[in-house]
Amino acid sequence: MVRIGDRMLMYAVYGTAGGVPALSLGGTPSTRWKRPEVVATIEASGLWMVMPDRPGYGGSTRQPGRSVASVASDAAALADSLGWDRFAVTGGSGGGPHALACAALLPDRVAATSRRQMRTANCCSG
Repeated sequence: MVRIGDRMLMYAVYGTAGGVPALSLGGTPSTRWKRPEVVATIEASGLWMVMPDRPGYGGSTRQPGRSVASVASDAAALADSLGWDRFAVTGGSGGGPHALACAALLPDRVAATSRRQMRTANCCSG
């Protein structure tokens, strides 16, 4: 947990301390908790990955008036608490715009970014 003003930002860290620092922003609604096979993949990757709960999700305090751009200050505070100067950012589905906001608003800190989109089969042809 990291405190940001009067809010708490809950997060989980996966992978190897000292590995490549990466921030992963989950989709909507997603929390910091990941399935065992996902954790195993992260651990095998050499990443040191942090996954926060977005404000109002999981255990993180709500942030009234929040925008997608608000994630940048949370990302910086989280990276500071972990001692990261530079880090990669990735976002899946609804986390994609948040990852792009971090890259745009923290150019001196974000070393790389990626956005993942889930693809589903067309189940309802009409």
